[in-house]
Amino acid sequence: MAISGLSQVLPTTKHLSGTVMYQWQGCWYPSDHLKAAMDVSKHFMAHPDNTLLASASKTGTTCLSVLFSITSRGLISKEEAQKLILSTHPHKLIPHLAIEYKKAIKLPLSRLFSTHIPYSTLPDPLKDSCSQIIYISRNPRYTFVPLWEFAQQMQRGNSEPLTFEDAFEQFCEGNTNCGPFLEHVLEYYKASQERPQNILFLTYEEMKADTKGGVKRMAQFLGRSIEREEEGEETVEMCSFERVSNLDVNRSKEKSPWGSLPYNSFFRKGVVGDWVNHFTPAMTERLDRITQEKNHGPDYNLDSNRIEANVSRNGLVRVAGR
Repeated sequence: MAISGLSQVLPTTKHLSGTVMYQWQGCWYPSDHLKAAMDVSKHFMAHPDNTLLASASKTGTTCLSVLFSITSRGLISKEEAQKLILSTHPHKLIPHLAIEYKKAIKLPLSRLFSTHIPYSTLPDPLKDSCSQIIYISRNPRYTFVPLWEFAQQMQRGNSEPLTFEDAFEQFCEGNTNCGPFLEHVLEYYKASQERPQNILFLTYEEMKADTKGGVKRMAQFLGRSIEREEEGEETVEMCSFERVSNLDVNRSKEKSPWGSLPYNSFFRKGVVGDWVNHFTPAMTERLDRITQEKNHGPDYNLDSNRIEANVSRNGLVRVAGR
């Protein structure tokens, strides 16, 4: 069935931007991502040296630069890699599978790409191959606020972005891009436990607390261990959120070639704990309750307070009491 016909029979709901999303294989997609996700699922042919950075929306943009820096070692000079990182938007360094599918499949065999597609929807050849997947997760509280703010810039046609309260309701119900969010996280976590040699599971908060340690874990996982201490420090400095987000290319209001959004819309504050400035006590309680219910699944604790306490001990954020 053609996409136009299929979209007529799929369940629909509102994207946080006010546009329509379609549910396919238990996951929600905006109309422009739906066909790409179907094409990827049906036609993508994996290679052992594929590397995929997977994440839910608004959780892992900065890691794109880190991943490019690590994987480019030995392929191009350090100077060339640095020049590209400092002059190129992270999403242009690593193409997005559901947005730039045709470009991604034409890359050389040493292919590097990113995706928001859930693990259950990834093509079987990719899951069954020796391809390496790095997944970056983020606390649900921290994820929602940048997700909503990003959606405010995505207005199309006569669509009206959802209010903060209505968007929060959608998030809690699991109705977000490539969501439900918690299922997205837990699917990749479970897969990382079953296939640790192929899937590395990281969290944004832990990367923020110990960036150099996170970079080393990524490099070791990819078989590109950082032997000199200076190398790790150089990568952290070059790819830090503060540096990357303030580059001219990433502060530009010029429209990006994907989604017609300005380049500067992909970066926010990068601050752990900023949710306290937006959530009401009732919102916090509700999202925590939903999160705790999901913790009855695989042995991965998504508890927001636990994550905040761990990060707070590293002196990165002072957590407000509930």
